[in-house]
Amino acid sequence: MTDKLTAQQFNKQIDEIGLSLDEKRWRLARLAWQAKLESLDNWASVMATNRYVKRTERTVREWAQVAELADSLPRRYNVPFTFYTRSLRYLDRLPVEVIMDALEQSEQDETTTAESFSTFLRNKANPITPPPFNLSDWLSGQYELCTDTMGLTLDEGELDAIDAVRSAVDEQRAKLVKAVTK
Repeated sequence: MTDKLTAQQFNKQIDEIGLSLDEKRWRLARLAWQAKLESLDNWASVMATNRYVKRTERTVREWAQVAELADSLPRRYNVPFTFYTRSLRYLDRLPVEVIMDALEQSEQDETTTAESFSTFLRNKANPITPPPFNLSDWLSGQYELCTDTMGLTLDEGELDAIDAVRSAVDEQRAKLVKAVTK
């Protein structure tokens, strides 16, 4: 029977394995970039189909681009390979200075995850802007327009049938307006 794993041992093993994985990702990326630069025939396919790699050619090409990106930056940021991969995906939508600032912030903030890093870049690339009008006012106006139009185009029997649904629609509209105005 083996000794029970301590928190210290667990953390040490995570560090060793994680560092080894990250180093290997970088080595593969640099090798892919070198093969690309040297115009090696089918370099992406050869690496992608290797029994230890087994990735798509697109992924291998992305690795080469990540190595190229890292080499093009003024300095190396002490963040995992994944952060560079995610940075690469926003290069066409964000200035490189914004990406470098995000990498630097992530380097300094140990709580930053790859997922939160991606969210940050996505929000920078696609900022959420409020509509140029009050949505609840617009919804109320559209609702009134619809109800006025129904009164003009439907006969008495059709209006009675619609009245049964109207209260449910009013209730849902009120919930929506309340949610939007919070």
